[in-house]
Amino acid sequence: MDDFKPQWENDPENPSFWDNPVTPDEFWGTLALFKMMHFERFMADSVLDDLAKIGIIFSRKDNLILQVALKTFHQGPSVHYSPEAIAKEERILNLAQQLRAELSPELESDENAVREYWGDEVDQDDPEPSEYLYLGDFIRSLDLLTKCSFEHMVWLASAKTMDVEPQSNRANRMRYFYWLLLLGFWKYALKHDLGTSSTDENEGSGPLVRFIQIMSKGGGLEFNELSGTAIRQWVRRNKNKTETIRHFFEW
Repeated sequence: MDDFKPQWENDPENPSFWDNPVTPDEFWGTLALFKMMHFERFMADSVLDDLAKIGIIFSRKDNLILQVALKTFHQGPSVHYSPEAIAKEERILNLAQQLRAELSPELESDENAVREYWGDEVDQDDPEPSEYLYLGDFIRSLDLLTKCSFEHMVWLASAKTMDVEPQSNRANRMRYFYWLLLLGFWKYALKHDLGTSSTDENEGSGPLVRFIQIMSKGGGLEFNELSGTAIRQWVRRNKNKTETIRHFFEW
């Protein structure tokens, strides 16, 4: 009896804790991640209830795996890439270099060069600047900013070299990677086949189609984009690419 340790239902140390269904409050954290990581146009607040209606119950482990996959993907360049983002970094780099060129002569004539800011309130009895800008430190910061911006430009541009990178606009690219994440989650976390079926009217159907529809009903896609046939065609074109993100889900 001395070795007996009670296992509580809500204790993460209890192995069965992670097999239990995720609660709405716990899943709210996943919804918040979706919104923070540029996928807010896809997932609706009712997703758990809608999934339950078709027999899909997320466990706490499933929820954690989905969160980790989202965070891992968000660390890559594809979700952040756009011509505008690269142009912004290029402007920052050029401005930093121009500012350095303007200030360097002051530092060359005086290695301890300082710029002073007096402000509006000056003590007439003991006048002193309210703040100092040490040009040596500032120019070193500009040099670091230049290197950071250049590195970030290269990182953003690397998205174009990815094997799975679609050549399309940002909205289509975001949907592409979001659905690819869903396929990976379906296959590697939920352990389901990436198969689809058809109705008698040849409309795409099946559990995977319904899963993607429910996970994408947040209002950011057109009705025809969420049709069963459109999703079935997309799955058939891209299901072999899930291998590239397999490591997001197996840990």
